[in-house]
Amino acid sequence: MTHRIGPVEGTPAEGAVLAVVRESGPLSRAQIGRRTGLSSAAVTRAAQPLIDAGFLSQVKASAVKKAQAGMGRPSQPLAVNPLRFGAIGIKVTNDSAVGVVCDLLGEVRASLQRSLDSLQPDRVISELVAMIQALRGEAAREGFSAPITEVGLSFAGEVDSDLGIVRYSPFLEWKDVVVAQPLEQLTGCNVVVENEVKALGVAEGLKNFAYVTLGSSIGCALVVNGNPVQGAFLVAGKLGHLPLGDRALQCTCGGFGCINTEASTISLERLARQVAGKPDLLIDEAAELARSGQHAELAELFTRAGHLIGLGIASLVNLLGPDNVIFGGDETAWLDLMAAPIEEAFASQVYGGAKETDLRLRPVLANEWALGAAVVALERGVFHTRR
Repeated sequence: MTHRIGPVEGTPAEGAVLAVVRESGPLSRAQIGRRTGLSSAAVTRAAQPLIDAGFLSQVKASAVKKAQAGMGRPSQPLAVNPLRFGAIGIKVTNDSAVGVVCDLLGEVRASLQRSLDSLQPDRVISELVAMIQALRGEAAREGFSAPITEVGLSFAGEVDSDLGIVRYSPFLEWKDVVVAQPLEQLTGCNVVVENEVKALGVAEGLKNFAYVTLGSSIGCALVVNGNPVQGAFLVAGKLGHLPLGDRALQCTCGGFGCINTEASTISLERLARQVAGKPDLLIDEAAELARSGQHAELAELFTRAGHLIGLGIASLVNLLGPDNVIFGGDETAWLDLMAAPIEEAFASQVYGGAKETDLRLRPVLANEWALGAAVVALERGVFHTRR
């Protein structure tokens, strides 16, 4: 679909005003002018249509601010009306789908999770239709002033967001599955499809950063000047395939020595079973044994994994120079075993001034993945961004 109901239809000033108030409001017109570089008259011209359309509202300045202002006309800061516009985001995994409704400020207002009894594309799409309708109902109950029409979906693997196609998702066993078009036809919504990690990166709102995730593979979202980097063949950010590991180990990609062969959750569990001699050992159990000091060899596996990830992050920083790197993911119950090795390897290999890069280690909650998809849809619906 091409219909958009967002306020920014070709006026950069409108987009700038709404974006800065959305990020930092409430703000006075003078503050908006300073942050956007727009003149006072330009701010007024851009703000008025947004006020008329209900995206912004004038709020009364506090008594303190009025007193500080002294003589002259009292300031009337502008604030976003969060329920004027919203989006739905759904993260699809190999066994479930998690969905959220977010408002114009990117805050989650409702959430929903459903199991997937089949990974056949038509069955998944039918389940997504039901979820979208249910979440639209939740949005109506939350008091949104207009029906939700913007939907974002995130998937693991290679995604062509321009065409709305999942090119390859190994965990779903999908190849060249058209997703956006049938969902748009069945729901009447505007649907955008994005890689799960890239969507998560967009939601962070940073201009130059990398988002590295620990899971069944080591994923990475690269954001440069505010834009996610996909690469010519949709494979940018495959940090887990840097050949920094044991060259005797073959990766599922066919290469040898990929970080994934020793640091992904699947590989860690496989190696832990070999080391412990327990074919049914789960990775959480291995982590507990390592943490308790009962099994030094298992502890070394986690140390080794952290070391490789730290080297991979340092390589990434040395190549692209992001301001921030966030490391997290679904599987962070044993992050305490890997944190120090990650930080030490990163510090030992990162170059020059890049040592100042802000490296943060934190878990990612299930709703955050879905929120990432919702924010992609929200920004495309309101600001018409092309990701």
